[in-house]
Amino acid sequence: MNDTDRRDAATARAAHRYTALLRLYPAEHRRAFGPLMVQTFKDQYREASIHEETGLGFWLAVIGDALRSGMKERAMTLRARQTYDALMMTVIITIGNILIFPQGIVPLLFHVFQVDVRSWFVALYLPQPYQIPVCLLAIVLGLTQWYAVWSARKGCTNGDAVEDAIRTKGRI
Repeated sequence: MNDTDRRDAATARAAHRYTALLRLYPAEHRRAFGPLMVQTFKDQYREASIHEETGLGFWLAVIGDALRSGMKERAMTLRARQTYDALMMTVIITIGNILIFPQGIVPLLFHVFQVDVRSWFVALYLPQPYQIPVCLLAIVLGLTQWYAVWSARKGCTNGDAVEDAIRTKGRI
């Protein structure tokens, strides 16, 4: 076995160890950049092995970088997920409010007090016998949206994604 073969075998073993370090990164990041990171590591390792600098100092630098950047990526992923979750909750609450008030309670009151204004109240464009049931249905659907957000907030104290909690409870 010549020097090139030994160097290639050592690079393969080191790359295998480095691949284990990539577990510090979020799964999405590993899928997107893992192969490129391993290739970059192999190139750096080959260069370091030519100069016989693949000892403890090299590995401490690699591990330190993986820890630092892996935790940074995890924090960025969590922040992005929390922003998305907050946006989804806002959208769900807004839809719930629209269903309850302008599509439920207000047209129901207009129907009961015989106000002759349809505006954008969907139920008031329907035939008379369907107006009250559609108003009540809108109120129930809106309250369901509120309950979905409330139960998701209550169930996500351990950092789970709100949308996952809503999906698992069958709300969406």
